[in-house]
Amino acid sequence: MNPVGAISVDFFQLLSLPPPSIDALGRPVWPFTDKDVKKAFHKAALRYHPDKCDEQMQGVFNDLKDGMETLMNPSKRQKYLLAYVEPLKKAASLEGRLGKDLLADKEMLKVATARRKAAASLLSQDSVDFSSQVRQEMQQRRQTSDLFNLRAKINKMKRKRVHDDRSSESDSSDASDLSPTGQEPSAQNDVKRSSSPELFVAKKRGMRLQRRFKG
Repeated sequence: MNPVGAISVDFFQLLSLPPPSIDALGRPVWPFTDKDVKKAFHKAALRYHPDKCDEQMQGVFNDLKDGMETLMNPSKRQKYLLAYVEPLKKAASLEGRLGKDLLADKEMLKVATARRKAAASLLSQDSVDFSSQVRQEMQQRRQTSDLFNLRAKINKMKRKRVHDDRSSESDSSDASDLSPTGQEPSAQNDVKRSSSPELFVAKKRGMRLQRRFKG
């Protein structure tokens, strides 16, 4: 790896040596010794020596010598290592920030998802409550309507009975000369008996509806 903009020549790549890494504090770590550097230089020099290559490779051979001198000098090596790992530190810092941002985005996504689920649950519950309330109101209205109709029917039957009773009394006074076992009184009694059961049943039904409506 050759960090762009940090150094001009990557001596580690040129000498086929592993590049440095950085520790937790961002400091360069490179555990190789001067002996390792010399060995790597002699191996690469056999490949790029001017006696074995054309003149165009002279620059590469000079870079090899500069690399050996830099890496074997403690002061120069430290400066070179610091310059080499600087892009690595920036990349690690950026990666850390991106990781934190990604983690924060995940947490925000979890919170948003939980809020959406809670809102959907509340809407569903509200819908159920509203439907139940509508059903109760409709049932109450039906009971009220049934009770009203039944009361109207009872009142109509009462009025009819009063009318029949008055007619019966009038007919009885007009037919006083008839026998007690005559047909007209018997017919009037049949009318009373026929209307009384219906009125009784209607009253009982009205009482049941009133109790249910009050309950």
